[in-house]
Amino acid sequence: MSWKQNTMRGIRSNKSINKPTGGGPIKSGLAASFLGGAGVGLLSGRTYTGGPRRVQANYRNKNLIVNNQNLLTKTTSSEENSDNSKDVNYIPKEPFSPYKTEPFVLLNGNSSKNKTYATLSYNDFGLIVNFVSSPTLNTIGENPMLKCNADLWEQEVCEIFIRPSNSDPEKYLEVEINPFGYLWVGMDTNKGCNRSGEDSLINKMIDCKESNIQSYSKLDTTNNLWSSQLIIPWKFLHYQFNIKGNIHPSQNAEMHKWMINMFCVRMNKHSKKCDTIHDCEFTALFPTKQYNPPNFHSCSAFEEFELRI
Repeated sequence: MSWKQNTMRGIRSNKSINKPTGGGPIKSGLAASFLGGAGVGLLSGRTYTGGPRRVQANYRNKNLIVNNQNLLTKTTSSEENSDNSKDVNYIPKEPFSPYKTEPFVLLNGNSSKNKTYATLSYNDFGLIVNFVSSPTLNTIGENPMLKCNADLWEQEVCEIFIRPSNSDPEKYLEVEINPFGYLWVGMDTNKGCNRSGEDSLINKMIDCKESNIQSYSKLDTTNNLWSSQLIIPWKFLHYQFNIKGNIHPSQNAEMHKWMINMFCVRMNKHSKKCDTIHDCEFTALFPTKQYNPPNFHSCSAFEEFELRI
């Protein structure tokens, strides 16, 4: 077995469950039906105007529209207030206001000047994760990570780590998305839960199309915002973690509670690759306290979220 060492990511196995298949951004299911085979570009109103073939299509899937204003402003609905009063990280089911996170912080817990937020909600298809961040627009156009399961972590990327609350803490799903909508999907085995030692972190890549994860990214150059959305199917999570019973959380208590952490990497102005804290800023929803060298893979930094059924 051959290995690849990366300062932040640890040891990655070249073996995969399904070999990555190249091609454009992953737009399966609803996203594929509305965007065809075009790549990720800019939105003008609700019309898609980007992509390698300059395809234009009406963008009608409301689930994949990211409303920047809603994500950057605290909602005050009675649903959210009732959740917060219980001091529990509840994830509401649509159409209620999504759970909005606090701004991501540096891995050592200090504040970041570059604000990144996320929201969480869910529907009958899957868990919905929205990210909003501020990209380094002068370097974003040089990003060569334009295929499924490329080394997305070497440049700007947002990530979610997730596992069921009652599952083995050393095994979790990792999903990454970059500003162009490309994914990295894999199951991590983190021996010792702290990525220490040569063989401590093993990643088994999963083909992006096979995962059926819905994804979308938008670059808003006017407001210097990068918005991404992931919809992770319940069926996929059910299978990956070998959860017994029904695949729908409303009918399976084993799928109500999840351990989650989220991350974002932002490149410094003249950086080309994220190897150290001098090249890029590494932020987390829940800091891992491992800042230099940066390490996302700390099981103790996960926090529990509960679906509001």
